[in-house]
Amino acid sequence: MIETSASEALGPWKRKHQRRKIDALIKVKSHDGKVYGCRNRDISPGGIFVVANTKLVPLAVGTSVQMNIKFSSSPTVFVAEGRVARMTRETSVEAKMFKPGYGIEFTRVDGVGKKLFAVLLK
Repeated sequence: MIETSASEALGPWKRKHQRRKIDALIKVKSHDGKVYGCRNRDISPGGIFVVANTKLVPLAVGTSVQMNIKFSSSPTVFVAEGRVARMTRETSVEAKMFKPGYGIEFTRVDGVGKKLFAVLLK
């Protein structure tokens, strides 16, 4: 039997914002200064799901991160800060349908990011 924790596989009914599938490249900087290059699965004004091997990119739920995000449809990079809200491990039920990684809730998005959200996430 595969176990999931309360922070895994919360589902869309818990979301405040509808997520959109818009490709982006993300540099995630953890609290210890390590930087990881990742892609996203989806994004909303409230957060982003970062696709990552949870063994190679070890971020604990509750960890604060800084991100540089570049949408594939825009040359502009914006800066956001966030908190790891949930993790989908390779062994979780959700990982059977989606790639593993982290749901990150935005705690701050710079002005450039807010403008891009207004255009791309309408």
